[in-house]
Amino acid sequence: MIKYLLFTGIVCLATNAQAQDIKTLRNINASQGTTYLDLQHGDTVSSNRHWDIALFKTTLSVNEPAILLHAKFEELVKAPDAPYQTDSDTLKAIPTGSGKGWYQYNMEEHTITPLPDKVIVLKVDDQTFIKLQIESYYKDGKPWEAGAYYTLRYAILH
Repeated sequence: MIKYLLFTGIVCLATNAQAQDIKTLRNINASQGTTYLDLQHGDTVSSNRHWDIALFKTTLSVNEPAILLHAKFEELVKAPDAPYQTDSDTLKAIPTGSGKGWYQYNMEEHTITPLPDKVIVLKVDDQTFIKLQIESYYKDGKPWEAGAYYTLRYAILH
């Protein structure tokens, strides 16, 4: 079963896979300023409301404890017990820089490509976790289009 939802200019594609409600957000514009996402409600929000993750160009900020894993998104069905990190004034929970976090920068083509099998897990509360994977950094998923237009998929883990 596939459902299409439209809110605040972002298309959300929801599918059921292995009893997980996987949602996809497309063309989240993080090119001009920070965009805040409330993944529990599947929407962009202002910074003064509850948010889970914020995007600005290639930098990710988290409002929840998080961990970056090398894992297959589809196969991750339970949140790991590993130590989760929070953002601090000097260090991000999700590392920044080419090859250090979620993406690789190609110096010849000047493109950003999400690293395969990189999954972010956010600890929303003691019983709820959200897994998230960045699929594309470019508008409509095309590297010749504008950058910092994220496509990501996520699912709530219990």
